[in-house]
Amino acid sequence: MKKPLLFSVAALLLLTGAAAPESPEYTVYKYHNGPELYYYFADTAGNRFNDVRYAEAYPFSGDRALVRETKKYGYINPAGELAIPYQFDAALSFGDQGFDKDLVIVRFAFRDELREFITPWTYGDSEMVLINRRGEAVTPRYEVIRPVKYELAVVVETRRNHGLPVGIAEPNKVPDACKWGCIDKYGREVIPCVYDRIFGINEALLLAQKDGKWGAVDARGKEVIPFIHDFCRYRSGRRQVFSSDWDGGWPNMSRVTLGKGRIDMYDGDRKTVYDEFGRKLK
Repeated sequence: MKKPLLFSVAALLLLTGAAAPESPEYTVYKYHNGPELYYYFADTAGNRFNDVRYAEAYPFSGDRALVRETKKYGYINPAGELAIPYQFDAALSFGDQGFDKDLVIVRFAFRDELREFITPWTYGDSEMVLINRRGEAVTPRYEVIRPVKYELAVVVETRRNHGLPVGIAEPNKVPDACKWGCIDKYGREVIPCVYDRIFGINEALLLAQKDGKWGAVDARGKEVIPFIHDFCRYRSGRRQVFSSDWDGGWPNMSRVTLGKGRIDMYDGDRKTVYDEFGRKLK
């Protein structure tokens, strides 16, 4: 589904401005005495900067710290005040996972029972979005936002965009009808959500499926390997990292050694071999 130009301009405007301030000199401390467990913030002398006992608390990233008091996550400022209200069922700290320091992934669950186990990487019956330090969304809501290497993240459009019932798929399984694309570290959709699946190999190449056929694109969506193949497999040395017949799942990129990879593409009985940058080998 093509996003309006107006949205892209608005997103860019939200991302401009002064750099994030330095993180204040507060440390997160854990208090645990029998059944009593909570977190609090204090300076290097041990002086607390507010009286709140948090169920979870994380170090400041600039002028925001991720906290949770009950079931929902929010962000506080260096004065100990709630800067972004408690409203998220899962969240990360600003700048995590390769995103710009002024952006963060947060997640909304549709059903209350999901709150007990949902994480930033669980997908099913919930939506994810990037927000800025004011708590404003700078991307549409996606079914999935999952970073890959080199300042790119795979995104999947929501079921609502495709008129699907919220509960159509099991948790951790992306609905086949939803389309995949990529955003950059600033939340800009650099590869449109028109693909059936996408898996990142390196900063220059992403394996993708479109209309049932496999090929590859670069980090800006330009076709590198034509979409004429029925099946593909990626290996790094002797390790198989990705095979297109896997049901869901994400490649384990920690197993990849650049310079030792190859991609096998199959068009019927015919096999074509490419290196990990999409150059034909045989």
